[in-house]
Amino acid sequence: MRRLIAVFAVSLSGLLLTALLSVVWVRGVMHEPLALAGNEAAVFRVPSGASAQTIATDLNARGWLSQPRVFSLWARFSGDAGRLRAGEYEVPPGTTPAELLGQLVAGAVR
Repeated sequence: MRRLIAVFAVSLSGLLLTALLSVVWVRGVMHEPLALAGNEAAVFRVPSGASAQTIATDLNARGWLSQPRVFSLWARFSGDAGRLRAGEYEVPPGTTPAELLGQLVAGAVR
């Protein structure tokens, strides 16, 4: 019985450590600046009805975002996925994926 409890405790500790490291990694991805080319602001267009997944795929295709799935999952779990607004957005250098998501929800078009 003691051995079973020990195995359970070790397994639970491993699971909690994995969850914690995953959260730290996801936060790091969302708070690392987008890989914009050059030192000037870029323009990003969001078409009407675009989903978080579509936006993440577009950001990845431009080379700005290395982990599009993290972006779309963050948008979904934060409740922002259904509140994205279409328009043309100015994206200055140093903008993080989390900040861009905030712009897209606020509709802060250029």
